[in-house]
Amino acid sequence: PETYGRVKVPLEAFERLRKKSGPAQISAPKVLEDKKAWPKAAEWPDALASSAVYQEIVIDGHKIRVVRPSDQDMRGKILPTIEQLAAALRAVPADQRKYTTTALVRLQGKGGVLGLGGSGEIEIFPLDSSTNAKEKEQYATSPQAYFDNLVTHECAHNYQAIFWNDAGGVKEWEEFAKNDRIPPSIYARENGGEDFCEFMVL
Repeated sequence: PETYGRVKVPLEAFERLRKKSGPAQISAPKVLEDKKAWPKAAEWPDALASSAVYQEIVIDGHKIRVVRPSDQDMRGKILPTIEQLAAALRAVPADQRKYTTTALVRLQGKGGVLGLGGSGEIEIFPLDSSTNAKEKEQYATSPQAYFDNLVTHECAHNYQAIFWNDAGGVKEWEEFAKNDRIPPSIYARENGGEDFCEFMVL
């Protein structure tokens, strides 16, 4: 188990998973200047800081809508390129990936939060080395492995909503997690949901 922060799976493990996935088709970027023209699922919380760029990633027939900052505004931020995001999504098993339909790459941080997932959506925030030193080390070693771990974890939140279809399932998992003497990571101790997602990364 990881003794600090989140689970950190090496790049080689994700490369094996990518071999089970088809190639990613990435649409050309489109700047969304008019909010009325945005796809229904594409909301952009950072509109005041950057223009919104919309793209679609299609993997094995499954489409994921992506809204991200412009390339210029992303400079200097530890955020995935569209190619890194597509590669990370390819490493998510297809039966889990299908529950994620939207990805937001956020320009503005959220107090040390690396990502969020739920309701079919994932959000990726900039990596702040001042609050996430260990994750910065992982990124320095392998940027793709860092994003693979993060995207797999956040997509697992969407899978979790399907996996736990009633309160009983949540309670049962949390009971097992509480009695687990060797959790997947320290972060898994946060709650049952994070334990589930860290387990799915493993």
